[in-house]
Amino acid sequence: MAIRALGSASGLDLESLVTQLVRAERMTKESRLDDAKKSLDSSLSGYGKLKSAMSRFQDAVKALSLDMGAELQHSSEGSLLLMFPNKI
Repeated sequence: MAIRALGSASGLDLESLVTQLVRAERMTKESRLDDAKKSLDSSLSGYGKLKSAMSRFQDAVKALSLDMGAELQHSSEGSLLLMFPNKI
């Protein structure tokens, strides 16, 4: 009520001004959140594509190595090792 009384005394529609200001601030915050969400979605999508491509590459290397007579072994650190026979 104080705002309306103040608004009527000044001749300004303060209720409308406050409503518009709140709406503008909310839209700005929502816009920033939407932009951040889009950026994160893009990052996650890119990460998924990279992970998929790396998996396909790893499968191709394994297949090629096995065709060449390599043995697959796991290191103590969990890495995959390709051991090629010594053909001297």
